Amino acid sequence: MGLFTIMLVAPAAGEVSNVRAQATPDSASSLARYEIMFTTTMNVPAWGTVTVTFPSEAGLPPAMNLSSVLLRDSEGALVPDPNRDPDPIVDRNEGTVTVLVPVGSTLKAGSCTLVIQQSAGIRNPSIGSKVDYKLSVRTGLEDLAAGQEATLVIKPTCSLSTSEGPRGTPVTVIGKGWTPNTGVVIGGALSGNGSILGDGTFSVQATPQGSGDVTVVDGSGHDAAVYWGITPSVFSLGPTVTISTPEPTPTATLRPTPTPAPTLGPTPGATVAPTPPPTQSPTAAPSPATTPAPTPVPTATPVSTPTPTAAPGGAAPLNPWVIIGPVVAILAILAAALAYYLLRPRVAHSD
Repeated sequence: MGLFTIMLVAPAAGEVSNVRAQATPDSASSLARYEIMFTTTMNVPAWGTVTVTFPSEAGLPPAMNLSSVLLRDSEGALVPDPNRDPDPIVDRNEGTVTVLVPVGSTLKAGSCTLVIQQSAGIRNPSIGSKVDYKLSVRTGLEDLAAGQEATLVIKPTCSLSTSEGPRGTPVTVIGKGWTPNTGVVIGGALSGNGSILGDGTFSVQATPQGSGDVTVVDGSGHDAAVYWGITPSVFSLGPTVTISTPEPTPTATLRPTPTPAPTLGPTPGATVAPTPPPTQSPTAAPSPATTPAPTPVPTATPVSTPTPTAAPGGAAPLNPWVIIGPVVAILAILAAALAYYLLRPRVAHSD
């Protein structure tokens, strides 16, 4: 009878590779959402584990709710059952978060993703650095010493007390996550310099130079940029004064009126009494011719001219005395001459 040898071969450990991690936002000291992508060569069964080790500078909460984490594989999300699946396990001493594969599910080999929501309460490291932080992932199929690292980029931040203003406006540049105990230089649209405190923060007064990016560089070469804009200056001329100009009032135009000639006779309509002839006494001797007393010449009476009144349209009305006045004057002269001729004194002659 032949001899058979049975050999038990242990399955190869599930290896994790291609680890990538992204914090959103990636600014220093911010609460962030973490998305961690990796590849595994073996299926991870129900209640198998995925453990993430965070940088020691990151801030982990004391506990984490099941609803704030989600596992996905190439076939989709693995939805946990809150009645049967436990919450993630947080170990603040080790800086780890361990998530269990939900009951009744399997994390398939291939590309996988672990999402830890911002509501979980993980805070980014307080100092941004070009010496990037490391984050590692392993599954429960690997020994504790295993794990693949990923680079975690955390950036220092800067902000302005105001994002725009007139030229000459004092601006405060505020920074977090910078290299402690080094200097900081503000350039670009603002100008200034100062020192970074031991906790990586600074507050520097800067002077606007124009509109554009503001650059911030610390003593270790870390940098960041933020925009500043110059706004046009506004000049106040005081209260607004409204001047109301009335419509021009039409002015009456008066045409010159000729002055009528003075009347050299009696006033029209007046009655001239005849002068009686001289009488001689019957007994008196003829006497030399008596020179009659001169008949008084009537004094010329000026004819009053009515004052012209401006018509509503602005032109003076026609003055009737312009025509009547000269005619009346001529008739008065003729009447005076005729009266003088008829009433002149006669001299009696004796035979």
